[in-house]
Amino acid sequence: VVRSQVPQVLKLVGLAAKSDRYPRQLSGGEQQRVSVARAFVNRPLILLADEPTGNLDPATSVGIMRILDRINRTGTTVVMATHDHAIVDAMQRRVVELDRGRIVRDQARGVYEATRRSQPTQTPTAQPTPAPTEPVQAPPPEAGTPADEPDPAGEEE
Repeated sequence: VVRSQVPQVLKLVGLAAKSDRYPRQLSGGEQQRVSVARAFVNRPLILLADEPTGNLDPATSVGIMRILDRINRTGTTVVMATHDHAIVDAMQRRVVELDRGRIVRDQARGVYEATRRSQPTQTPTAQPTPAPTEPVQAPPPEAGTPADEPDPAGEEE
């Protein structure tokens, strides 16, 4: 079953033309896309991504985020941990901020708060922000399949 999904998932992450390569023959960004593809191949309901762009240059990071967005549009919930404020601000998706294991903010279309970056972490004195009253759901799939879109990292295959 997995083997039959591989070509479509490799196309989704922009690596269909490199399916015969070994990991050492791929760039760091390509290896990261393979990691995302491996996590998605079984079509999970939830995909957890811990700092998926942590060691990547800005252009490759944008490509990874486009892939995660495309995966989300197929109906998979993507939960991502990041300290990269540029990614949070660009995506403007639900932001759940934790401080010492407690939820201190939960916004449907959140951004990174500059004031929090410049201040030392403190234990919140107020109650955690309640979950949004409006459920946050993945947008419906757009016309065509995700594989019909151009290469998310902007590379030729």
